[in-house]
Amino acid sequence: MRPLAALLRDAFTVCTYDRRGRGESSDTMPYAVAREVEDLRALIAQARGEAYV
Repeated sequence: MRPLAALLRDAFTVCTYDRRGRGESSDTMPYAVAREVEDLRALIAQARGEAYV
């Protein structure tokens, strides 16, 4: 995602994150897509409630 973020940063505020259970992020068992959706909602809220995904 870093190359894409670099291309977009001049036109947008770009936030990247580790998805739950990937990269440096841990996972809370049991896995559920709903947890990832909650994470994304929290990230969007921190970005003042607007996002392009």
